[in-house]
Amino acid sequence: MAKIKVKVEKNKRIYIHNDLMNAAHHLKKNVLRVDAAKEPGITLHIMGALAMLAFAFEAQINFIGFKCVSNWKERDAFQKKSNKIFSALKMKPDFKTRPYSSINKLKEFRDFVAHGKPIELTECYEEIVDQDEEEFELRTPIGHEGFCTLSNLIEVTEDLQIVWKELLSNADIIHYDSITTSSGGQTFIEHVE
Repeated sequence: MAKIKVKVEKNKRIYIHNDLMNAAHHLKKNVLRVDAAKEPGITLHIMGALAMLAFAFEAQINFIGFKCVSNWKERDAFQKKSNKIFSALKMKPDFKTRPYSSINKLKEFRDFVAHGKPIELTECYEEIVDQDEEEFELRTPIGHEGFCTLSNLIEVTEDLQIVWKELLSNADIIHYDSITTSSGGQTFIEHVE
């Protein structure tokens, strides 16, 4: 069998915030397809989408930091990283109003989920339900169910899209340069006997 010698070149830019945001949008799309009143466990799907949004936003902060801040440390605390980004981009967001108020709410939720610690509360009430035990277990509150609502998922998604566009604009980064890409090719050099 004849052999050839080739020069192979590959370039990749892997920006995980894209994958995380795609996961959040996929989960949100699935939530929007179902009738929440009839779907047991829908809050868990919303929780997953919100968790992906939180991870995606932190990855977006890391992306902007990587591109715009010298000696960027992605392992720094989220607040410290955010402050560095907003300072570097000369932004003064109002975290008390939308869209920026969603960041702190999402961060609080992310910490609740990521650092899962036991919380014991005593509530006493009676409820008569007509469903099997498995469906009932899916209805059990998760602790942040007030945050895990469809309207909140939609609001937070919209807000983060606005913030992301502002970050890219202030960083002078076009959207295409923030997505995962790869390129490469092969160049024939010679036949090898």
